Amino acid sequence: MQVVMARASGFCGDDGRFGVSGAIKLAQEAALSRPDEVYIVGDLVHNTHVTEWLRRDYGIKFVSKLSDVPDGKVLVIKAHGATPDFLAQAAAKKLTVVDATCPMVAGAQTLVRTLSAQGKKIVYVASDKKHDEARSVSAQAKGVKVVTLEQLDELEIKRPAETVVLTQTTLSMLETADKFARLQARYPDLEIRAHLCRATTDRQQAVLDLAADVDFLLVVGAPHSSNSRRLLEVAATTGLPARAVDEVSEIDERWFGAGIFRVGVIAGASTPEWITAAVVAKIESWKNA
Repeated sequence: MQVVMARASGFCGDDGRFGVSGAIKLAQEAALSRPDEVYIVGDLVHNTHVTEWLRRDYGIKFVSKLSDVPDGKVLVIKAHGATPDFLAQAAAKKLTVVDATCPMVAGAQTLVRTLSAQGKKIVYVASDKKHDEARSVSAQAKGVKVVTLEQLDELEIKRPAETVVLTQTTLSMLETADKFARLQARYPDLEIRAHLCRATTDRQQAVLDLAADVDFLLVVGAPHSSNSRRLLEVAATTGLPARAVDEVSEIDERWFGAGIFRVGVIAGASTPEWITAAVVAKIESWKNA
């Protein structure tokens, strides 16, 4: 077998400002500046390996709720953003807030506030209504209607000329294009803004590029990562056999049966490089055995 790496893979925000790379950089800087005083509610990004690394090497404390953060400490806002209520509670606890919200998500938050102030009705399309990004963005204004892609075909819009449809940044470009084309046909006056992250789109396009060149695709990413799940869904649209793993121990050699000579590997936007490297090394060890 030959391993073929996707042209776009792994941490998004290579410049250290956007996405996962930017959020991690801010958390690291905070931890070095205020040792043992930095807290994050939930996950900084959707990958448990990143969480364990930051806890182990930087002493960052991960808690399940804001009340677990002692007053006066440092709070890093996760890459998916926070609701206004959450930030107000943090201010009341006199926490030093380090905002690691991805600029793409922050832009969506600002857009929701702006559109709401203009009197627009807002429909926000999410991978899951409980997704962290969906919660933080939709909470920026009252009356935002959150729906999943699966619900779009049944969505009834009473005043389409006054309504704007926005999207979660990590949705599939293939699914949104198809769904939105049908929605626009039903409501020609409706404004649709597919607020898809460039890094997410690049990785999805990389899957399409690989599909013509490999016999099997392995997606490396956490099961609760929306962008990683979307990569698997994009592969399914091509008919390319594909599997997803969170780490090297989950690989099953039986997946690579007869007729599989070239294996494509792509990592989700929150997957650490060392996890992907271990996966590639494992597959190459079979090749060289």
